[in-house]
Amino acid sequence: MTGLITDLRSAFRQFLRNRGLTVVALTSLAVGIGVSVAITSVSTAVLVRPLPYDRPQDLVMIWRQGTGPDPLAGFWGRRRTARYVSTPAMVLHWREQALPFVDFAVFESWETGVSPRVDLIDGAGVERLRGTLATANLFSVLGVRARLGRTFGEDETGVAVISDRLWRRRFGADPGVLGKTITLGTGRFRDRNLVEIIGVLPDRFRFDYPDETEIWLPLSWSAIASEFQIGLMYRAVARLSGDTPIQAAEAAMQGLHDPADRKRGTRIWLEPVHDYAVGASRGALLLVSALTLLVLLSGAINAATVFAASTVSRLREMRVRRALGASQGRLVRQVFTEAAAVAVLAGAVGSATVSLALPGLRAMLPAGLPRVDEIGLDWWTLAGVCGAVVLSTLLAGFIPAWLSVRDREHRHLEDTHTATMSLAGLRLRMGLLGVQFTLVTALLIAGGMLVRSFGNIMHVDKGFEADANVYVAEIRLIHPTYRDQGSRLQSELLRHVRELRYVDAASLTSAIPLRGTDFVGRLRRFDGQPISANRRIVDPGYFDVMRIPLLSGRWLTDAEGEPVVLVSQSLAMAAYPGENPLGKPLWGSGARIVGVVADVRARSLLERPMPAFYVPMAQETSSLVCLLVRTGMGAPQVAADLRQVVGDVYPEQPIPRLATLDQVLNDSVADRRAYAVISSAFAVAMLLLSGLGLCGHLSHVVAERARDLAIRSALGASSRQQLQLLVRHIVPALFGGVSIAMGTVYLLFPLVAPFLFEIDRFDVISCAVSALLVTGFTAAAVVLPAHRVSRLDAATMLRAT
Repeated sequence: MTGLITDLRSAFRQFLRNRGLTVVALTSLAVGIGVSVAITSVSTAVLVRPLPYDRPQDLVMIWRQGTGPDPLAGFWGRRRTARYVSTPAMVLHWREQALPFVDFAVFESWETGVSPRVDLIDGAGVERLRGTLATANLFSVLGVRARLGRTFGEDETGVAVISDRLWRRRFGADPGVLGKTITLGTGRFRDRNLVEIIGVLPDRFRFDYPDETEIWLPLSWSAIASEFQIGLMYRAVARLSGDTPIQAAEAAMQGLHDPADRKRGTRIWLEPVHDYAVGASRGALLLVSALTLLVLLSGAINAATVFAASTVSRLREMRVRRALGASQGRLVRQVFTEAAAVAVLAGAVGSATVSLALPGLRAMLPAGLPRVDEIGLDWWTLAGVCGAVVLSTLLAGFIPAWLSVRDREHRHLEDTHTATMSLAGLRLRMGLLGVQFTLVTALLIAGGMLVRSFGNIMHVDKGFEADANVYVAEIRLIHPTYRDQGSRLQSELLRHVRELRYVDAASLTSAIPLRGTDFVGRLRRFDGQPISANRRIVDPGYFDVMRIPLLSGRWLTDAEGEPVVLVSQSLAMAAYPGENPLGKPLWGSGARIVGVVADVRARSLLERPMPAFYVPMAQETSSLVCLLVRTGMGAPQVAADLRQVVGDVYPEQPIPRLATLDQVLNDSVADRRAYAVISSAFAVAMLLLSGLGLCGHLSHVVAERARDLAIRSALGASSRQQLQLLVRHIVPALFGGVSIAMGTVYLLFPLVAPFLFEIDRFDVISCAVSALLVTGFTAAAVVLPAHRVSRLDAATMLRAT
């Protein structure tokens, strides 16, 4: 302990003696460790922390698996195989069989992932809640008990269980909420329904990510049996017995799969519930974690370069201590103590900064990332901090320790004034700089690729114009009166909206592009081959508001006699390849094609436009009504006016959330933007720190070799020659590091490709800009040392030494 205290005191004296180098090392490690702490806290909450269920590792989702686009996949990393939910016939068939599960439960869903909506109606107004209808055994399958009251039982009706968040927000965390009767309206009930609140779930309980179910209603098996003709779909969750591998359970389920479905290329697939909750964010977080490791390594190597420069200047001191009897182990311990002291202090600074910045970190993350509200500093994060500190200590201390060990043969004092750097030591320091250049360049290239990929996404042909002058609002019509009088009320809504003086155009549709709520129609080609296409119900003004161009034929009108449709260009080519589709029937829809419009990227900007057909709203109504309004410039009151109009036409509807079309577009790519910004910020931060470290390193070299430089100056060397002597070893390290970084990114491109959009394996622009940035910052880092060299006075320096 006494030796450790002595080493710490010596380290503190060294820090004061070399304050500039200490600040550079401390800043580099603090940034590296701080970034590691931040990303570790996110990855821990999303990927590592167990879900709030009993033995969550035994829970699996039951899917039908097929080929094609996955309707339930997240934005990042689309799956090659699609997951489909289950039909009533399937879940009833499973219930009658001997399954390889302890138990399984189902809850109501839709093929598009739209969960049931519930209107809570009371004196405070109407509020739209996110609800789920589930079989009574769902909570026992999950191993969850109510924190207050109980969950519903088999075939129990007229009851509800609410989430902790709804209990606190709407009922003020009142324990007396149990037994309270509330009025609900849902798509299931033709009239208002009175239900009794019988339970409140635990505060950490979540099942749907990233959204949270606020109210749970019972779904009886008898109700499922009566819904064969309704077309409802279900998701199923099961609990495996502790000794049943998931592969064995999946194989057993294949034998229960409908042979007709097997012929269509589908099979039963079991997915761990944890993977279901994490979704496609796993790949993105692993990518960011890999970039974080590069930041940490870069910071540690930057610190190692600084410590190596300091160690070289202290070789004479170490030789003196060795001559006085200090062991080599004692000197190595001193070096690692100094590195550990800086690393621990940097870890404390980085962790404290992250803890203060956690609210901002949560706000910066994309809304689609699950479990964001659980991000915080916990034991897992603390373990990550300790690991980062240990790694930083080893990397920052190893090189100085190696230099001191290599110098052990120098038992005599060759130079009474200064210690000169050996050729091996010089190569080692330049090697460290080369590694630093490699890491920084690789980070810059990766960040540049992600930024350019995001730019490509934003400039892709969408098929419509998304700007801030188009307002959208989703109105889900649950009340039976509104559904029964759909056409009249929708016409009235459009009339009132179009009367607003600043409205240029207005329309209604059943789905807004990029909102994920589209319905698929099953069509046929002229030769009977099946075609899948998005089916949208629209008002004739829809195409004017969205600025979707007409390619051939005519627009829809409000006075269509026979059933007609507009089709997208891709659907026209698929239904009638090489022919003019105008006037011909769209098989499977019962309508005639009167026009062809441009393709629209409705599901995602990353996917090719899916074939689509547009049904006039005058011929068919929809319970999901989306209002679109294109306004002129300078209409700040539009949101309030639109809410007022909707409230007047649908007085018992919740006030819809308004957004502009460009906000919808930005929300759809929020995760791409976030990760591009994060990776770019990492790269720029390390570029600045590496430039600062290089500047400090060269300044230290100038001070270290001042006597040699003075002698050369006295012998006639110019300032330019002196500077070339200092930086001649940096050029090979720079170009070597940049070249290795480009080659490494090229080789690892397949790992990054799923997160890129229309980016080549060797992205010339990203590589060129990154190389120029690293070269430019390296040149800038040489300015201060060059200035010091130019001011050296040989006579003064020689007298001083």
